[in-house]
Amino acid sequence: MTPRRRSIRRPRNDRGVLLVTVLCSDPACTEERELVVDELDGVDATVCECGHGFVVISVSEVEEAPRGARVVSLPARRRESSRRAA
Repeated sequence: MTPRRRSIRRPRNDRGVLLVTVLCSDPACTEERELVVDELDGVDATVCECGHGFVVISVSEVEEAPRGARVVSLPARRRESSRRAA
């Protein structure tokens, strides 16, 4: 019988985080980012380098990574300027 793994963190710290994909709200800007936040309110604290806010386009919940997995940092990507105004 395999012993059950127990976390050393308090249960409230074991929840997943949110991976939020955002676009700049300025139609002339092509900035697109993926943010990792604990709550969606954390997105409000982030602004684009051009000074405008972001619009959320997708949200995914991320849970604890499997054993042996590793986190890598990816460079920010820029969208093509073919974005249409809403």
